[in-house]
Amino acid sequence: MKHKILFLLFIFSLISCKKKYPITNYQGLIYPTVIQKETITEGCFFDMLCIQDSILLLKAECDSFFFHLYKMENLKYVGRFGEKGKSPWDFQFPFPYNSNTTKYPQNDTILFYDMNLMCKKSININNIINKKEAISENITQDYLDEKLFFSKELNQIGTNITIGSNINKLDGIFFIYNKFSKEIKWIDFYPKYSIDKEYRNSVYSGVVCANETKNKIAFAYRHFDCILFYSLTGDLIKEIYFSQPKLPDLSPNFHGVSNDSPIYFSKIYGTTEKCYFLRIGKGLNYILNNEGKTEINIFELDWNGNLQNVYYFDKEFSSFCIDNSGEYLYALQANNNENEPFVNLLKIRLSHE
Repeated sequence: MKHKILFLLFIFSLISCKKKYPITNYQGLIYPTVIQKETITEGCFFDMLCIQDSILLLKAECDSFFFHLYKMENLKYVGRFGEKGKSPWDFQFPFPYNSNTTKYPQNDTILFYDMNLMCKKSININNIINKKEAISENITQDYLDEKLFFSKELNQIGTNITIGSNINKLDGIFFIYNKFSKEIKWIDFYPKYSIDKEYRNSVYSGVVCANETKNKIAFAYRHFDCILFYSLTGDLIKEIYFSQPKLPDLSPNFHGVSNDSPIYFSKIYGTTEKCYFLRIGKGLNYILNNEGKTEINIFELDWNGNLQNVYYFDKEFSSFCIDNSGEYLYALQANNNENEPFVNLLKIRLSHE
């Protein structure tokens, strides 16, 4: 009996490995037009948000102020704020909540989490920009619950639910945390592969964005060519594959995916009606050797998981955001020159013709 059970388990594992997933094909790439470009010579920028279709917020890594503001209309500089420190209105290692832009018109308050200070910062952008009120009066903080320490890809749903992942340990592809009950629910690994736990963080890493109004969570893998949609309670609704998933090559030198294995989806950006995914399809070594000249795509899907458009760009972005109408994309494009570093701030019309 024991041998029979082992044989059945072996047959089941073979069937699972050979499972074929339906592939979503895409044709007719769209080639958008850059309509404006501004060169920024100071600051290392890696994150950006489109705020209320009027202001671009760029997050700097090597400046005395973290947040730099530009007008979406003409890319003109507006101002900066967010000094490094430990006071309630200071920052050390801030990251925006991915759910900031899935409501429109947005609330005046946008959320950041500070990984060093272990807290959530609420910023009233309207009062700072338009009313010229004191920064110290318009930034508040709440310390994160211990279960959210060292989180990433955070999203806020209502006052009690937080969705995200963790930089140190993955017990699933993302979690749903209830502040009221203190319960954390991890969404199981999918598709499943038999690998050492030490490799899970790398193999199953991804990006996640939640939309409270649509009752959806969008998740895209870094090393699998697929996008998954879940309900806000964690039920799988839809899975979209652009090629057959397979276990990426693992590095023999460290507990992670080989630098030659393709990186598929590296960034996500959500609006009220759409979610956008930056897809690379090349390995890290290829990207580094190409010095910023790697071709990329932006995949546009609605919150029901239907592919709408695929945009082509001949150079990679360090970050991007999109206005709520879906008409314009704004992007940061670094030149990767150590002697004369700069970044181009681009305004791009997304033509649907």
